[in-house]
Amino acid sequence: MEHLDKDEKAIYDLLPKGIDRPKPLKELVKLSGLKSREVRGIIYRLSVLHHVPIGARYKHPNGYYIIKTMMNVNKP
Repeated sequence: MEHLDKDEKAIYDLLPKGIDRPKPLKELVKLSGLKSREVRGIIYRLSVLHHVPIGARYKHPNGYYIIKTMMNVNKP
């Protein structure tokens, strides 16, 4: 991805591609060294400003992931 700042690039690289193994917020915080609020803000910016298709899964296993197929868009 181009035009990402250092923290955005770090979070983008940590996000798994596909719904199979979503990364929980706690894990993203631990791996990035950023605060929870910062990580959530970066995920928002990646999604809204940079148009990265990021999904969130709320059932176990929960976490964030990069949507790779349209089938992932409609999954609960």
